[in-house]
Amino acid sequence: MSTARTPVATRQATLLGLLVCPLCHASLTPRSATSILDLLWNAELFCDACDSRVGVVLESKPSFLDRDFERFDGEATTFKIEVTGRLVRSGSWTQIAEGLMSAGDTTDVLALDMSSAAIDVIFHTHDWSGSAEISVDGTVRETRNLYSPGPGELTTHVELDEVAPHHVEIRVRGSRDQLSYGAQVIVKAVHALVDEAQVAVPEFGPIDRGNPYPPFFLDLLAAQPPGAVVLDAGGGDRQVGDDRLFNLEYLPYTAPDIYADGLNLPMQDDSFDLILSQAVLEHVPDPQRAVDELYRVLKPNGTMYVEIAFTQPLHAVPSHYFNVTPFGAEYLFRDWKTVNVTWFGGVRDTVTWWSNLVNIAHKWSAEQLAQFSKMLDDFDAAISYDELKYFASAVAVTATK
Repeated sequence: MSTARTPVATRQATLLGLLVCPLCHASLTPRSATSILDLLWNAELFCDACDSRVGVVLESKPSFLDRDFERFDGEATTFKIEVTGRLVRSGSWTQIAEGLMSAGDTTDVLALDMSSAAIDVIFHTHDWSGSAEISVDGTVRETRNLYSPGPGELTTHVELDEVAPHHVEIRVRGSRDQLSYGAQVIVKAVHALVDEAQVAVPEFGPIDRGNPYPPFFLDLLAAQPPGAVVLDAGGGDRQVGDDRLFNLEYLPYTAPDIYADGLNLPMQDDSFDLILSQAVLEHVPDPQRAVDELYRVLKPNGTMYVEIAFTQPLHAVPSHYFNVTPFGAEYLFRDWKTVNVTWFGGVRDTVTWWSNLVNIAHKWSAEQLAQFSKMLDDFDAAISYDELKYFASAVAVTATK
């Protein structure tokens, strides 16, 4: 690997230097490695203690999840470039944070003329998703139901018979799963398989297709020194654009830097100066173990900022196990050096969420909805911060190790 690294390669080298076996915390050695443009592009990561494969690097991103072991075995010698910008739109597509969106009109088509051995179409999936089909040279090759109970991704791989030019279309079908609220189709990206010489330096910058970053955390991040190392634990499909921050995620989004299980973090002890966990702990089956793992990888005197659901309704991404009261949050962090528990989100926030889940807007009259909305506002205006402690939407914790 070149000594004069690009900024992206320098950032990857920092992350790779923190990695250990997620089970025994021994050091790792890359094998079957391929490097491109100063980046470790594809590799198997072997534990030096047990001499077994515990991770892989795919398209420059480390993963410690079984699903990516399977991908590595099939794609370790492939190279991809993003060709989303070359899509030609027909119909009523709109650009949103998650990608190009169709509301479900069957006249909506994305077209691409290209030469490649194969393509990957990456769809954003959620509970308003419908279905889409992918055709090559006029023949339908893949049809996908895009519904999922929570936000996610679905990658559809399409082999092309020859490298010669092909006409590819992504077409909205207008149909939907019986559980879906709509027929939306959102195309996040299209990747083409190419020769190694065509691979460009990956770009790094701010992107947010999920929850906005908490303002308080951004203040904590801004106060960190230039050489700090920061973890967004379960950050979803986003990047703050600060090269000190690394996004670790379990779900197969495109923005994260590393994929792993939050109950078995593949990082050395005392690695990070600052950690964020936003809307994550309610989705893990053992929140105490997750907190203990984050404690392990945080540096002494480092800071962790957490937001956890309190009275929020069921929201499965992919599963929702536990909500936490302010007292429960204090218990999870009982062994930390300092702990400050706060709460936020009034009755309007929570009850509006409940109402949307049962589609109350289609069950009540406009007069009922207006009266209900005013009552929520009046209730929030009548309660103090201390009273909100009993039924806030979420709890926040700032703790130091």
